[in-house]
Amino acid sequence: MNKKLIFFILIIIIVALAFPAYENQRVEQIIAQKKAVLHAEGIDLSIEPKEGYFVSIRKFNLTLQKGEVIALMLKENLVRFYPLYKDSIEAYFKKNQTTIAQSLEGMRFSGFITVDNLMLNKPKLRIVLKELPTILMQDIKNDPSASSIVLPWLDHGLIAFKVVFNQDGSLEHIAMRNFDEKFTSGIKKEANHIQLLGNQLMVLDKNSGEFQMQKASIESKNRAQKQTVLMQLKDLKYQFQYDDMLHESSNLNIGDFVINLNDTQKSTKFSINNFTVNSHSDSDKEKTNFMAEYKIGAMNFLGYQQLLKLHQLNLKVTFSGLNTPAVKSFIRTYGHKITQQPPNQMFLQNDVMAIINQGFNLKVDGGINETQYAIFALKAFDFSINLKVAPNTLNSNSQPEEFEQFISISSDIMITQNDIDQLSVINPKLVEELKKYAKKDGDHLLFHIVLDKSKISINDKEL
Repeated sequence: MNKKLIFFILIIIIVALAFPAYENQRVEQIIAQKKAVLHAEGIDLSIEPKEGYFVSIRKFNLTLQKGEVIALMLKENLVRFYPLYKDSIEAYFKKNQTTIAQSLEGMRFSGFITVDNLMLNKPKLRIVLKELPTILMQDIKNDPSASSIVLPWLDHGLIAFKVVFNQDGSLEHIAMRNFDEKFTSGIKKEANHIQLLGNQLMVLDKNSGEFQMQKASIESKNRAQKQTVLMQLKDLKYQFQYDDMLHESSNLNIGDFVINLNDTQKSTKFSINNFTVNSHSDSDKEKTNFMAEYKIGAMNFLGYQQLLKLHQLNLKVTFSGLNTPAVKSFIRTYGHKITQQPPNQMFLQNDVMAIINQGFNLKVDGGINETQYAIFALKAFDFSINLKVAPNTLNSNSQPEEFEQFISISSDIMITQNDIDQLSVINPKLVEELKKYAKKDGDHLLFHIVLDKSKISINDKEL
């Protein structure tokens, strides 16, 4: 064999054997740094010596020791993410400092850190909740019913997570272990079943992420009274991008949400399918825009002799041209005043008027298809509303006619002939009057409604 090739192979072998030692030293340095940071934040991390050379495993215990220090850290992070709520966050933590600290202190986790020192796969952490906060553990231990349920969960490590880190030690994603437990509770020994399946949080970068849940279900049965309660959520997905409160976007999708209540006397069922919420906000020094869009694939409610069925709903709301300083003032005031007990019902009046004074645009688009409620069965209803508020000097004491001078509204409505005939059951005179102004388009009636400086017109016919 060629001597150069032999020498090259030897070098590869030496590097492969030596590299894990270097990688292990690097990991130890990262752990030491993380341990120091956690200690400063009131969290104790103890790690046993590693086992393994090419793949090292480290056992650890993590305890939230100093509740007040951890609460302070949480407060600082909340202020950093929501600076416009700074006053309210600080006021809330000051008022509830002891409660927050006690709700954290004493919580203990254990687990393993696995690091591949040769192949450089991403470090993995398996973490198990071993003890709840001290004050809560005391209450559970003093309650035989709660002890019989919760303590076995903790002893058997049923509440557990898998955490994957990037090579620099930053978080990549967290996945909760599937939780599927049946137990009895209460004097009447209700049979309960809790499922939390497929939970995972992906951290895409420091400002964005994605949370997924395949199924969350709570079912309770009281056989003696023949009662059943079921709440179930399937296929939840939430994506978000957050820079600050005026620069964010998110998307929430829920495949199915169901609530069933059954007993010998009545049955109540509520369900939503394919529920989606999209939101977006952007801002500069002068103007701020908000958008929210809601969609429901189907919704059904049956109970107490009432029936509601909805095949499809779409709703999009857009605020544009809002004055940025006025919006920031509104958010600060809202956050600060809402913590007051009891809250002042007029606390936002000045800030709302400041937004109105600067003017803005509001656009609402929506549609409902195949809706049934009681005796009504509407096939299709679509609408679009545009509202414009011009800059003004109005105040809370201004009269309605003064507001009308600065507000213009235009709306387009499309409804089927059959649907508007059904509405005549509620107010036949109004429906007959509206038909006089309608434009026909096949089986549909069209209405273009304009309100401008207190004057109203429908399809260019002034009322």
